[in-house]
Amino acid sequence: MPTSASRSQSPVPKEPMKKKQRKGSPTKKPRASGLVIPRGKGKLRVLTELPLDIVYEIFGHVDELDLLNLSRINKALRNILISRKSISIWKRVLTRSDYGSEGFPWKEFVEYGLNEPQLVNLAFSDHCHRCLRPRVGQKNILWNFKTRLCRDCLDPSGYISNPPPLQMSQQVITGLGLPSIPTFNVTFGPTLSLCVRRDGRDGLLVVDLTDEQIHSLNTHGMFSGQVPQQSNEIVYDLADCDAFRSEIATIDNEVELLECTQKRMKKFIKERQLANIFRLWRSRYDSRKEEEIARARQARKDEICKRLCDLGYTEEVSYLNKHDPEAISEVRPVNSTKALTKQAWNSMLPKLIEVMEVTREYLLKKRRKDIFRTRLQFIVDIVKVHFSISSPDVAAILPRAVDICAMPKIQDILKDPDLAAYASADSFAEVKGQYIQLCENWQETKKRELCALLPPGNTEVDRSMSRLLLAKTFFKCEDCDEPISYPRILAHSCLTELRLGYRNRDDDVALMFKLLQSEPWNVDRDRVSYHPVAEQMATKILQACGIDDEVATSEDVDKAAPWLECLSCWNADEGRAVFPWRKAIIHGLYHLKIEQVLVEWKKVNLEDTKKAESIVSKRDVARINQGHHGHDYVCVHCKERMDRPDLLWHMRNSHGIEMGKDDYQLHLDASMDQPPFTVVLPNSKPEVIDLVDSDDELEYIEISD
Repeated sequence: MPTSASRSQSPVPKEPMKKKQRKGSPTKKPRASGLVIPRGKGKLRVLTELPLDIVYEIFGHVDELDLLNLSRINKALRNILISRKSISIWKRVLTRSDYGSEGFPWKEFVEYGLNEPQLVNLAFSDHCHRCLRPRVGQKNILWNFKTRLCRDCLDPSGYISNPPPLQMSQQVITGLGLPSIPTFNVTFGPTLSLCVRRDGRDGLLVVDLTDEQIHSLNTHGMFSGQVPQQSNEIVYDLADCDAFRSEIATIDNEVELLECTQKRMKKFIKERQLANIFRLWRSRYDSRKEEEIARARQARKDEICKRLCDLGYTEEVSYLNKHDPEAISEVRPVNSTKALTKQAWNSMLPKLIEVMEVTREYLLKKRRKDIFRTRLQFIVDIVKVHFSISSPDVAAILPRAVDICAMPKIQDILKDPDLAAYASADSFAEVKGQYIQLCENWQETKKRELCALLPPGNTEVDRSMSRLLLAKTFFKCEDCDEPISYPRILAHSCLTELRLGYRNRDDDVALMFKLLQSEPWNVDRDRVSYHPVAEQMATKILQACGIDDEVATSEDVDKAAPWLECLSCWNADEGRAVFPWRKAIIHGLYHLKIEQVLVEWKKVNLEDTKKAESIVSKRDVARINQGHHGHDYVCVHCKERMDRPDLLWHMRNSHGIEMGKDDYQLHLDASMDQPPFTVVLPNSKPEVIDLVDSDDELEYIEISD
């Protein structure tokens, strides 16, 4: 006897054979393979034995697609579910699947032309209805045509995908945008006039009755069309196009043509409305389904987080949920909608513990950085107190906060592994008491570093640090052009600027530099060098003034305040260029850079010195005080450096006072190129010598330049 499987696989249905009554117990012939297929022993066998009201109640709680799949398992379940008696099950499922406040569109469902199982198959199955390809998404549902097709089945199934009407040629579209159907005579034959709706307006569309052009009609016109996947394509039904062409072929007058087109437009407008209603219904379903999935995943994740907290990872879980919620969810078994089981928990536990340990290490490192910042701030507060009570010149050569923090003793405090230590200002009382000594030690160390840069000398004074104070001692910064004397070199801002290269570093040293936006003074000992050319220039200037360059300090020369004339800048018409001694050094270096020669200098006599000082005093005081270098001035109240024009605003807004001459001064690191600038004195008149006749022996007088 043929089995049900063989009958179902037969292409031609056959009449069932009548059973003959047999006596005795029949013997079953074994299959060729020797296996006997058991009947009615599956997991769902009991369902068919239960009362129908219980079966209906059970099936009323399953999902839409599950109910459809159950109806396809075997004939018994199919007979139960695909019958008029089971319509309540399908209605219950469809009603539950609607997530809007308006309810399931039962009225439109009756007009849509599908029964309940067919609608479920269209809306919730994920396969192509022609080739049965799986995982064909919702965008491939052609609601206008009540089918779901993959991309490969559009044309073979009798549907065609065309570009939008905007890309049609002028031969196809003429007179687009006319207000209504024209009343002039229509020539029947190769062309006909149709009323279409485009962008909310009626217009005239002239179409040749060919397969290619009839398929190019607008989706809002005579033919039902839909965008399946991409917004630049429209799908049309070829069979519908052929049927319409056959219909209008029998029309021979304009009135009947108008009635036909209007009737057809109403039909497809209604179909499009119904399709849009069910498209919206499916969209609402997806939205709520996504919410349900999200809630199920969150419930599973909450249970996992609770178990992790029980294992001692409360802080780590709290941090990840707040700052990186996806860190736990990215563990593959976590992001599931199923209830958490013991087996699933044991499978994901090693990976979760790995994530927790990495987070714990990160939090410990972060906590260390936080306490490092706190300790660093306490050191900064101590430095600010001593900085504020010192004079501007003294404060300029004090070690900055970054210099103090870079000291080995302070580094041990900042890096103390005990996170509870040095957590308050009282813990730094010892550092506060030793601050003066720390500053003196720092200055002594930097003096030794500078002395090591000096060339070897021959006198006793050369072996002492007092050589740094000599007027001819100058250093050079790698970022600056002008020479720098001592103690200005200790206050030079370039030597503490934060250089590039710390952004991607996370060690304690880089963190300290980034937080303080500064580096310790000449931290790598590669920014400062000795300036022998400036020493040579200063030596010539001091010797021209009659000053002993081996003894004279910068302070001694400042008190003498000599003026010097540049013999290279003498001009018979304009006069003589004279400079103070510091400006003379800058001017001489300029000549050396341009002309590659050392300038000869001549000390200005007392009378010309008074003339030069008189010229300077008569100049515009505001212009002289303004200078031309940034941040050369310092407020004596808060020690903030700024430009000369900003001082007036700063005094009024920050200190509430009117600026006076005692409220600011030049910063110790101010440029040497300060007023008074070049002063030009007129050339002195030639001395008149009276010659007398004498018979005495001639006397020769040598005049040196």
